[in-house]
This record gives sequence, C-alpha cells and structure tokens, in this order.
Amino acid sequence: IKSSDGGVLAPYSWQFTTMAQGICQIDKIEIDPDQHTFTQATPPQNFKNFRAIARAKNNQEVVAVIGVYDWSWQWSKSDPATIIKITNSQTNQETATAENVNGEATLKAEAKIITDIINHTDNKIYTGYAEITNRLCLNPWPAGTEPYKDSGAYANFSLYYCRDSGAEGVDDDLPGLNETPAVQSFDPAKEPEKMWKDYLFLRTDDSTDAIGLRIFDNSESLAPLIWYATQNFQSKGSPSNLLVDGYEAIKDGRSVYVSAANLSGSQLFTNIYLISYNENASEATKEIYNRLLKSWEFNINPEITDHHLCADGQTYCDKDSDCPDKTCDTMKTKLVRDTKRITDLGALKKNLQIFYEASNVDPALKHFPQLLAGSYEIGHTTSKWPSWTSAFASELGVSAPLDPLNGFQLPCKTDSVLNAKYDQESCWNESQKDFVCPEGSHIYEYQASLDGTGFSIYANMEYEGDVKWINGSYRGCQNFKMTQ
Repeated sequence: IKSSDGGVLAPYSWQFTTMAQGICQIDKIEIDPDQHTFTQATPPQNFKNFRAIARAKNNQEVVAVIGVYDWSWQWSKSDPATIIKITNSQTNQETATAENVNGEATLKAEAKIITDIINHTDNKIYTGYAEITNRLCLNPWPAGTEPYKDSGAYANFSLYYCRDSGAEGVDDDLPGLNETPAVQSFDPAKEPEKMWKDYLFLRTDDSTDAIGLRIFDNSESLAPLIWYATQNFQSKGSPSNLLVDGYEAIKDGRSVYVSAANLSGSQLFTNIYLISYNENASEATKEIYNRLLKSWEFNINPEITDHHLCADGQTYCDKDSDCPDKTCDTMKTKLVRDTKRITDLGALKKNLQIFYEASNVDPALKHFPQLLAGSYEIGHTTSKWPSWTSAFASELGVSAPLDPLNGFQLPCKTDSVLNAKYDQESCWNESQKDFVCPEGSHIYEYQASLDGTGFSIYANMEYEGDVKWINGSYRGCQNFKMTQ
C-alpha cells in the first residue's frame, strides 16, 4: 500500500462480500443504439456505428476474463430487402451502411461463450437486436426521423410521408401537414357511429384541404367490407380490396377502411381505421394521401416485434413450424394472421346467423347447419376436411373461409404405431371414428349442437403472451371459440 506521495505504508486489511453467483455472467446482450433510422443513402449520413454490450442480471456490463469466462462476437442481419450493408464484425463494434432502398432490417449481435470454468456454459449463445429503418427522404413529414405516432390505448399507429418531388431544393416539394392535428376522443358506447378517435390534419400552407382519420369500434370482428355494408352511410359506392400494412382494407372513392388489430394492456381487439381526404382536393393533397397510405403502420407497441428469427437467433422464419424449437419471433406477422382468423370467424358467424333466420318460418324449427351427412362426423367439420368446402359450404350457401396457414402440426399422433392409423391430411381415424388435433395446428372448426340450435366455431391463434382476444373463449388445440 502506498501513499499519494509514493511512500510505502503499513499493512492494512479489510473485508468485503462478493455479489451473488451469476451476477458476473451474461444474462442478455444489448445493442447501442437499439434502433436507428437512415434518411439518406449518401455520405456522411449513410452510416451508423453500433456497440454490443454484454449485461448481467443486475444490468451491469460484464467484462470477459480470458481463460476463465470469455466469449466471441459475431454480427449478422435479417434484411430481406437488403437495405443495409454490414462488415460482419467479430468484435463488439459494427457499422451499418444504408443502401438506396427503403424498408426495415434487424441487426444482430451474438456472444458465443468460449470458456466458462465455473458454470460450464461453453458454446451458449446470447443474442441482441437493433431495429434499422431506411426512410430515405430529404424533406420528410413530420420533420426529423420519427413518424407521427399515437401510442394511445385505441390507436397504436404511425403515419409518415416524404415531401420530396425529385428536383433539387424544396420548391417543388409536397406541402406539409400540421404535426399536431386536432384530435377528439369518444366513448363508442355513447356514439351512434361507435367511434374511438377523430383526427384532422390540415395543410400548413394556404390550402383549405385536409386529411381526416377516424378509429371505429369493431366489436363484432368484421372484415372491412362486411363492416362497411352494415353502416348507415348516406351514399355507398363499389369498394375495392387492398392491403394496408398487411391488413385487409377496402377503398371507396376518397376513403380507405382498414380492419387492424390493436393491443391494449392484455386485451386484443380489432378496430376499423378510416382515412380520407376532402371533396375537390388538389392533386398535391391526393398525393400526400397516397404516400401516407403506403407508409401507414399499425401495432407500434414495443412488445410487438417482427424479427423473423427462430430462438437460435440465426434461422429466418415466418411461422413457428419453420423453427427447430417451434418458436418464431414474428409477433406482428402472427397478429396480422390472427386478425384474418378473427374476421373470418366474424363473417362466418354472421353467415350462420343469416342461415338460421332463413332455415324455417317456424321459430321453433329454426336451426344452424346440422351436417347430417357428408362429413366424417355428424354436425362437425374442419377446414382440412373435404366436407368443409363441400357439405358445409353447400348447406351454408356461401363459401367457407380457410385458415391463413390451414394445416395440422404433423404427425397427428407422436406414437408412430398410433399415427399410422390416422390420415395425415385430416387427422381422422376412420376405423375408430376418431379425430385428433395436434397442438400447434392452425385450422378452422365448426361444431353444431345436438339439436342444431347452437354452434361453436374455432381457430388457433398464433400471437403469444399473456393476452386474450375479446368476445371469445379458449380451449385446447383450437384456442379461440365463438358461440351462438
């Protein structure tokens, strides 16, 4: 022990307590920054440096001890549109360079344990992620790198458009919109139109044009076209179908209606989002509107990730069955498919109610499709059985929808001897008249009550987490049920 002057002091002892086991082990990998938006693909704004940090359970940074507890670094990316280039660094530093392509990518940093003489976690891999967006534009709306966002309980969407028109400077650029629109909130239970919110975006120049956005309650879980047909609008055209951010939508004249999912707390439900512009709007306003439509994003909740990666952090996936461990991080994609399931069941329920009312003039004899013949089981069918598109659809009088994935998680039975007795297309055992639905399957199912006066329709939702869709119940392989 030495003094501040460098002299040797008398011996001194003290006590200290080490922290609990595991504190100095890696618990997670963070990337700093964890998100970045490129607005230009030319130097010097076209690159960004990232740093991977190994953190312990108490969030302290972990430092490697060579030969005792150390690891290697490897960077990679999930980038279907090739919007960035990286150096594939083998240190904790990486540089991403923007390509001249708009889109989104996920940057990955992996720490692979080389030596662990204490807990022997050699070869274990920890992965961190950073989200990268290319929104290439010299004159964006809103100004800066972030879109207009509403993260409120019944909104969770973002809007953006690029004002650039191609020529140098801003003289030919599109007008801007007010970045703080007039917003009103409502209680749908007290509103004839069952509206949650109303937004009005005015132009910032001398034009009186405006773009409006409304959010409506969709408690019946209807597809946009069916919802539109139920509304008492004064004039209706002939809507055309389109997709907005992956969700089903319709366009009628100056308006687009989108049926999109929304997560609020632990509740999942669908809204109808309407965006429109005023009559006699200028061509500039119409162009702003079209650009907003192309960049409109839903489900901006931070927990709704969409990395398209298996749990190993390396394998690209679109659904759980693509992964060895049956876990694919595509929460947004799963939610879009679940919304299609919900609206399919909503439409099916409505058609079943129409069938019921028309089934007999005597109220005591009204019934739902009973499937007395043409199916493996009386009163029962699935979207993987031939009877779904034949007997059931024929009796119902309209086509029956198919699940977006529409398949069993094969084999039907894990025991190979038992499995041989089941048809792998239907998971039906003809000799024993038995049906099984393996966990992880995604099909639709219809079950009529014995007397035909009730029914249940089922689907298996993909979105994970401690959440539930409203207006449904859950059980077994088919985890969402609508009843009558």
